Amino acid sequence: MKKSLTLLFASLIITSACFSQTEDEQRLLEKLNKEACEKLEKAGIKEKDDAYQVKLKLGMAFLPVLQENAGQIKKVWNLDINNSEDAKKAGEKIGRYSVYKCDKLRQISMLLLKKDEQFAKEVDAELDKGDAPPPAPAVENETITGSIEKIEGTDVSVIYFNTSDGEMIKLLWLESFSDSSLLEGEKYKGKKLVLTYIKKPIYQPKSKEYRDTKVITGLVEQ
Repeated sequence: MKKSLTLLFASLIITSACFSQTEDEQRLLEKLNKEACEKLEKAGIKEKDDAYQVKLKLGMAFLPVLQENAGQIKKVWNLDINNSEDAKKAGEKIGRYSVYKCDKLRQISMLLLKKDEQFAKEVDAELDKGDAPPPAPAVENETITGSIEKIEGTDVSVIYFNTSDGEMIKLLWLESFSDSSLLEGEKYKGKKLVLTYIKKPIYQPKSKEYRDTKVITGLVEQ
């Protein structure tokens, strides 16, 4: 799935738990909650992570759950997780349910709220100085699943990634990110991965122009 998936469940901790479901929906929510909670236990979210890292790991934990249950989600909620808006709605449904059922999600939600509050104060402090520029607009990450075929390059590493849709795409590995150690020493061989990336304008010497190029920003093993 190449659409971005940002699961902001932190705000859901103040949402009422009193919402009705059909029997099919209840069974689906229970299944999704169990699987999501298990993924969150292995997500590696730490107190020292900043808000971006927390959101990234949170989204990458929930993404496989949506993908693995795409058929039931379509049947029960008539939502297509390959559509970014539908994926977001499905994520919100799970979040509203799981925030009351999954202790780990509650802990992460509280951590994220704290991190966001700290970030907001820092931005306000900079803007109050008068000479500070406004914060840059957020760069939206996109998410794909699949496996790495190989990594090549000397000065700059190029990742050859086989998506679950059967497409081969190339991504640049330009900087450090959480769990980047999986790319070292061919540790990625035989592993199914969830990978996030952004598009950056990179100069192409051959065409002598800037082109949007995929740059990896995070990954996690499924």
